Amino acid sequence: MQSRSEGHIVRQRVAVLGGGITGLTTAWRLGQQGFEVELFESSSQLGGLGQSFEAPFGRIDRFYHCILPSDRHLLALIEELGLKDDIQWKSSGMGFIHRGQRYPLNTPWDLLRFGALPIRDRLRMGWGTLGLKKHDPGKLDDIPAEEWLRSVFGDRCFEVVWKALLQAKFGDAYHEIPALWIWSRLHREKDGIRPEVKGMLPGGLKTLVDRLEESLRDAGVHLRKRARVESIRTDAGGAHLVADGEMRNFDSVVLAMATRPAIELLEEGSRAARQLAAHEVPYQGVVNVVFATREPMDHFYWLPVVDSGVGFQGIVETTQVADPAEFDGHHLVYVMNYLRADHAMFREDEDALADRYLAQLQKLYPSYGRSGIACQQVFRAPFVEPIYSLGYSNRRPPEVLEPDRIYLCNTSQIYPDITSWNSCIGRAGDLAERLGRERRDISSLEPATLSPRKCS
Repeated sequence: MQSRSEGHIVRQRVAVLGGGITGLTTAWRLGQQGFEVELFESSSQLGGLGQSFEAPFGRIDRFYHCILPSDRHLLALIEELGLKDDIQWKSSGMGFIHRGQRYPLNTPWDLLRFGALPIRDRLRMGWGTLGLKKHDPGKLDDIPAEEWLRSVFGDRCFEVVWKALLQAKFGDAYHEIPALWIWSRLHREKDGIRPEVKGMLPGGLKTLVDRLEESLRDAGVHLRKRARVESIRTDAGGAHLVADGEMRNFDSVVLAMATRPAIELLEEGSRAARQLAAHEVPYQGVVNVVFATREPMDHFYWLPVVDSGVGFQGIVETTQVADPAEFDGHHLVYVMNYLRADHAMFREDEDALADRYLAQLQKLYPSYGRSGIACQQVFRAPFVEPIYSLGYSNRRPPEVLEPDRIYLCNTSQIYPDITSWNSCIGRAGDLAERLGRERRDISSLEPATLSPRKCS
């Protein structure tokens, strides 16, 4: 932000740590307000979970994604960057694999034929879904998801459908998840039992990340990739980073990263470190294998896999929305597990893991890959989904860890919104607005002797 006091311009130097969509959007919004911004990313690529890799037939997103019509923050950013007209929208379907049997689950007729449940429970499931909007979300933060789902859909539906889905996402911690989380998810992803519409940008998330990177550079934001930040300390003179062995000085720092890595950067015993440790929330990570073939696997975008004798929890076929022509006619299938970062699968040999997933996938789809697997690649991310507990709305980490010095902006703060690029973009915009307000308040009190300062 540029604020004027008796003709002089006061600029604040801000370091943003983390080059995922949260950090990129934070840097973008701060730069728009005139802050002098420097962004640090340890990887060679920006984008976080939106990074891509080079396959033999083109670039592919490392992790699956889509755009929903309800993603107002994401769509606003896409429009702002001039990409809105490029979005490809397409109706997409959801399937459900239970004990090896595949069921479509998109329309009332599909639900009536859903053989994993007796007819009475199918009817209750449909009636419960249609009545979701009648529930007061304000009362759901202190109610376990299991208790609420059983009351809405019945015990049998919970045991067959919801329990497995919650366990797949959160493991044994599913007992702790508030009903508000599942209510928010259902409202984001489905509006009744009917086909959904999803969108993607040609070129995937890389298209958005590249445009955002270009815009940041044009706006004068300093982007530092492969930057190893070692420590952060603060004093009356500002916030001081050690990055790649060099001390760099700023007025304030935004931690746009997962909580545990952030704690490890802060000075032990500091106010910010104590604040963050007191609000730390555990995370689930994801182990994800991407397969490419000449033939589609099915005609569903998303397929939860329940009680079917395989070692993964879900299948996403992104080329049910994205055009296979972008990938030289190949179809992309993502097979995933949500796990704690200390799980053995995070250390398993990539070829062994991919081969096992493929064999299990072919157990469900015997003809899959009959013309050969053009590409198979393993990607893992340790911090993806916070594991929320009852009453979390009152325990979300604060934005300000140390006044005017250290700020936090990550997924542990977006609850009850669902972890997505949309919610991360919204969170980043909120924090940037806060810093802008604070800077205006400070500037109105400062003497008119300050001049612009450059990042050192």
